[in-house]
Amino acid sequence: MIIAISYTITTFLPAFVGLVFLSLLLSAVLCGALVLSQRWHGRYTFDQVDGVQRMHTNRVSRIGGLAIFTTLIVTNGWFSASASYRLISTMLIMGSFIFTFGFLEDITKKVGVTLRMWASLLPGFIAYLLTDEYLVSLDFAWLNAILGILPIGLVFTAFAISGMTHAINFLDGLNGLSAWTSLWILTGLATLAVMNSSAPELVPILMLMGALIGFLIWNWPFGKLFLGDGGAYLIGMCLAWLAISLSIHNPSITSWSMLLLCAYPITEVLYSMYRRITTRRRSGNPDRAHH
Repeated sequence: MIIAISYTITTFLPAFVGLVFLSLLLSAVLCGALVLSQRWHGRYTFDQVDGVQRMHTNRVSRIGGLAIFTTLIVTNGWFSASASYRLISTMLIMGSFIFTFGFLEDITKKVGVTLRMWASLLPGFIAYLLTDEYLVSLDFAWLNAILGILPIGLVFTAFAISGMTHAINFLDGLNGLSAWTSLWILTGLATLAVMNSSAPELVPILMLMGALIGFLIWNWPFGKLFLGDGGAYLIGMCLAWLAISLSIHNPSITSWSMLLLCAYPITEVLYSMYRRITTRRRSGNPDRAHH
C-alpha cells in the first residue's frame, strides 16, 4: 500500500500541482476582476448594510461563487478526454441549479429560504438521472438493506447533499470560515483519493482546492470579496457529491470516514439551530456566534 501511494504521488505530483496552480490562478484573476469592477455591479451585489453578521465597515460584493463556478467550468474543459470529465460535468450540472438559486438571492435579496431549501434537494435526484448512482451503503447490513430500496436511498442521498449544502452556507457568517473549512475537508478527501488511487475524484477535488485558494487571496483576511449564498451552496454540494462518489467507487472507504471529515460543518449547523431555538429565534436566521 505504501509503495503504491508513493508511486502515485511521485508519478502524478507535477500534474497535480499544475492543476491546483491553474485553478488557483484563474480563480484569483476572476475574483480580482469582480473586486475591481464593483463600481459597476455593486448596486446589485453588495452585502446588506444592516446585516447581523456584518463585521466590516465597507460594502463588499457577495458573488465570489461566480468566479469559483466559472473556474470549475473552464478547467473542466481541459479534461474532456479524461475519466474525470463525466464526474466533473455531472457535478457542475448538479451545482448549476443550487448555485443559480443562491446567486439570485445574492443579487436580488428576494429568494426565500424555503425555495432555496427545496432547490438544494434537486442535485441528489439529478445525479441519479445522470449516473444511476446514489448512496447505498452506510456500513451496517440493516441500513444497507433499507437504502437498497431505490426511493428511500435516493431521498436519503438528496437530503444528505442538501444537509451539507446548507451546512457550508451556515458557516459563511464569518470571514474565511466556510472557505477554510471546505479547504481542509478537501485535503482529507484528496488524501483518501490518493491512498485509493481514485483519479476520477482526485482531479475535481484538486480543481476545487485551487479555486478556493484563489478566492481566499481576496477573501481572507481582508474581506475584499465574499462567497455569497451561491458560492457556499455550490461548494457544499460539491463536497457532498465528491464524498459520496469516493465512497461508492472505493468500497474500502467507509461512509463514516466521510461523516468524520465533514463533522465540523454538520455539528456546527446542528448547534446553531439548537442555539437559535433556545434563544427563541428562527433556526434559519443568521447570527455571528459561530465557534
